[in-house]
Amino acid sequence: MPAVGDVAIVEYRAMNSMTMTPKMRNWIQKYASACATSLLGQVRSKFKIVPGPGGGTQLNGEALLKQGEDMKKLLKEELINEVEEPPMFTTG
Repeated sequence: MPAVGDVAIVEYRAMNSMTMTPKMRNWIQKYASACATSLLGQVRSKFKIVPGPGGGTQLNGEALLKQGEDMKKLLKEELINEVEEPPMFTTG
């Protein structure tokens, strides 16, 4: 077994919606919406044309997938820019 150079301890705490600020709750809702849009885009991409009378219906899977991914990217950038970085730790 190879040796491990650095060891990190991670503590997991579930989010408490009662202590979240409205801004945090709003960001999470927007991100969940972006994830749902991406998922809907994936589903609609599998079935590009739904048969029906008059030639059927064409679905917009690729557009929804791109829209969801763009929304997630913007929200991640917003989160990175809004959150203050923790102080750097020095070793020595």
